[in-house]
Amino acid sequence: MRVWAELLSTPTADTPGTCVQVHFDDRRYILGHIAEGTQRWLTERKSRGGKLSDVFITGRTEWATTGGLIGFILTLSDQKKDKRVFKWTTVHGGENLLHMVASTRSYVLREQMLLKVDEQVEGITPPFQDHNVTVTPLYVRPTGDPLAPVPPSPKLSPAAGEKRERDESMSRDERIQFLAQKVKDMFFKEQQSVNKTGNEGKEGAPKVNEVGEPPMKKGRGAQGADTLQPSQAQSEMLPPGEPSNIALSYILIMNDHRGKFLPKVAISLGVRPGPDFAKLASGEAVMGKTGNMVKPEDVMEPTRIGAGIAVCDIPEACYIDDFLSKPEWSNTEKLQKRLSCFFWILGDGLQEDKRILEFMEKFPEASHVVSSRELCANHIRFTGAAKFTQRLNYLDPVCFPLLQSSLEPAKPAPEGTLAARSGMRRILEPEWIWEERFDREFDGEKALESVRALGPSFDEVVTDIHQSLASDPVPAETWPGSDAEVITLGTGSSLPSRYRNVSGTLLRVPGVGSIIIDCGEDTYGQLRRLLPPDELEAVMFDLKVIYISHLHADHHLGAVSLIKERTKLLLSKPDPNNNTIFIVAPHRFHNFLDEYSSVEKIFSSHANRQIYVPLESLIPPPYTTLATPQNRENLKQLLDSLSLSSWRAQTAYHCQDAFTTAFTFKNGFKVAYSGDTRPTHRFTLLGRDATLLIHEATFDDELLAEAVAKRHSTISEAIEAGMQMKAKVTCLTHFSQRYPKKPKMVVGEGGDMDVVYAFDSMRFRVGEAARFRRLQKGLEEVYKDVDEDAMDAEEEGREEEEEEEVKEEVKPVKEKKGKKEKQQQQQQQQKLKKSETRRERTQRIKEEDRKCDESGMSVDAMIKELQEIPKRKKDEKKKEGSGINVDAMIKELMESPKKQKEMGKQEARVMQGRRDRLRRLDSVPDEPEK
Repeated sequence: MRVWAELLSTPTADTPGTCVQVHFDDRRYILGHIAEGTQRWLTERKSRGGKLSDVFITGRTEWATTGGLIGFILTLSDQKKDKRVFKWTTVHGGENLLHMVASTRSYVLREQMLLKVDEQVEGITPPFQDHNVTVTPLYVRPTGDPLAPVPPSPKLSPAAGEKRERDESMSRDERIQFLAQKVKDMFFKEQQSVNKTGNEGKEGAPKVNEVGEPPMKKGRGAQGADTLQPSQAQSEMLPPGEPSNIALSYILIMNDHRGKFLPKVAISLGVRPGPDFAKLASGEAVMGKTGNMVKPEDVMEPTRIGAGIAVCDIPEACYIDDFLSKPEWSNTEKLQKRLSCFFWILGDGLQEDKRILEFMEKFPEASHVVSSRELCANHIRFTGAAKFTQRLNYLDPVCFPLLQSSLEPAKPAPEGTLAARSGMRRILEPEWIWEERFDREFDGEKALESVRALGPSFDEVVTDIHQSLASDPVPAETWPGSDAEVITLGTGSSLPSRYRNVSGTLLRVPGVGSIIIDCGEDTYGQLRRLLPPDELEAVMFDLKVIYISHLHADHHLGAVSLIKERTKLLLSKPDPNNNTIFIVAPHRFHNFLDEYSSVEKIFSSHANRQIYVPLESLIPPPYTTLATPQNRENLKQLLDSLSLSSWRAQTAYHCQDAFTTAFTFKNGFKVAYSGDTRPTHRFTLLGRDATLLIHEATFDDELLAEAVAKRHSTISEAIEAGMQMKAKVTCLTHFSQRYPKKPKMVVGEGGDMDVVYAFDSMRFRVGEAARFRRLQKGLEEVYKDVDEDAMDAEEEGREEEEEEEVKEEVKPVKEKKGKKEKQQQQQQQQKLKKSETRRERTQRIKEEDRKCDESGMSVDAMIKELQEIPKRKKDEKKKEGSGINVDAMIKELMESPKKQKEMGKQEARVMQGRRDRLRRLDSVPDEPEK
């Protein structure tokens, strides 16, 4: 058996967490942080969730360690059809883990997913154990000067008019039981779906809740339409919690492997084969033929002591003393024989702490891998997206800037330690060794070389564009809002992919402030990757509004980290002029923030004060709801803070609590945003005369039926909406991840309106959107004849390696297949051939005809040749006496250099074409019955 521990991720701008995976033949275990960006990074490196049985969250239970957990869970739920996926997945963690997961119940619902959440309590929860490993948690608390109790975040204003329905004095045990039931209801409670109109708006497989909402009941909503209302159980508020200071570390030890039974030795000692062999193998002593006592150790190889690892998470210096004093470290001699590697997840500066270094010296045989922001270089993680950014930058460096990165860490690793690098693999069985492998890192120079190698046609287009922009610059418009800047941070739908992150757009209005329009997972990571540190700080200071259009996870999972980082910045550098953040979102998003902020302080009353404006209160009368005096006052403060004359919303045709919106500045600059929706007349009226329209364009025009079924818009529908609004600029975004690089651009539509197709990390000023008209040809050339396999060539090694591992695992099963199973497999393949559709058959025949054309033989000539083959074949049989296989003869001719030379290359191609045509006609089945 081969077992190893592999570093999946290390701290970078867009993957801030560290996690380790322990790989067994039948199961996988992950230990560390599941931070934002984790699921996208695992997609990038082609790491699948197959056989993942347990996740152990280290450190404190906070968004920094669990922010990517929900997306990770949703991705796992979509892999359950894979036979290699382990049936149950359990997430283990410290205090408040149940509360964190339960607070997401308004937008996470996976009734068929077998997920367990194990909130570990010191002195109560036993160590985890299965047939492979024993995992012992270490509960580490801060020591030294007592930390002041962490107060919960100030509660959001009661905009939604909701009150807690639970007694806030419930006991700890009652609270845990209540939360556990809520989580259980989220993932495997048997309930009937109330979705009677098709999928609730998420395209493709249900990467977020397909129904989109918790269990509902019918009611009357805005504008009198039938809507789905949250069930009482889902709208019931969670009991309040309080932040926890406990940081978890783990020691994972493989179970000892009993030695192999030696039957020859047993026979030589007089043991009778049969039951006595079984007794010895199970650990019992038996009597030999001569009356001698034979013990198990006499006939078995020595027991192999199980190896292990320790994942030590120390967020701050005040945790070191308690960590070192844990009784688990008392038997150093025993641990020295078992622990092969320590993975250290350390806060800033702790890698140089003498106490930690002295502790490392006690385990000289073990490797010590240190992961921290200072020791890990800020490499570009998402290399696929970076490669295309490099191409686009070559085309236009103004709209497509290069990404921020560093190839060297800020500090070197201490002597005797290794700086963590993703892909590092420590072999635990059969011996302790390092496998020389790392994840490939993005090389900007190589990427630039690949751009230059695109060919002369691309160079000509780029040269023409550069000369055009230099000699005849695009005139900047002077209408209100022309100097506003749009930065598209995430332009994909549903879930993060290799080339596009999920929804997130930054709007910067000079002299007013910045607005985040939807905030999918890792939006802050995208900001860090795109903007230089000084500009990033300016944006965070300047951020006035976070707008959330609806509660699908791909539109708001990045909001908490963005709020936290702004609070952290304002606490370190107070700014009285920018100490308020407005949250404009559905009222249930307010509930989520209220519940979660009771266990982690994400706001500050004096540094990052929040004001909540529910979208329900922005719907024009008479359909407005929640228009309470407090909400009207909050709206007034919002308008005054951003120099706005109005901010309105309308219900979207997508899912419950989904909205479209439009806001107008006092200078006349108007912005309309669709969120996710089918085209609606009320949004057209709401966005009339918009300066900037940001509209979802999930599907190509040919997938209109799918867009209707899933309540999204096509590209042409989005452009048409802009024309009906008489918008000056329409920016298309939220493309389906089935178009990972570039959707099909609709050329010639839009009239005088400028149409911009958004890409991740793109930026442009609204008044200069006409620039994209000149870039159109270049954008087409950038993605012309792009071979997905060629782009992924650097990553093929890992994928092939994983496939080989799978083959090794299933090989014994394949060998046991009998003739009957092979026959069934052949029958199944024949059925698949018969079920070939007319369209597939036509495409295949056209492709083969094209190959024939390339060989220099016309279709008519090929038919004539085919008609002559039976006669020729008959003559050949007469000459040879025994049936000669024409295919074998052709193959022989093709493989023989001498004969191929005599025939000439052209004739060889003709022979090849004949063979292909023969096989095609023989294999084409009859048209399937309708």
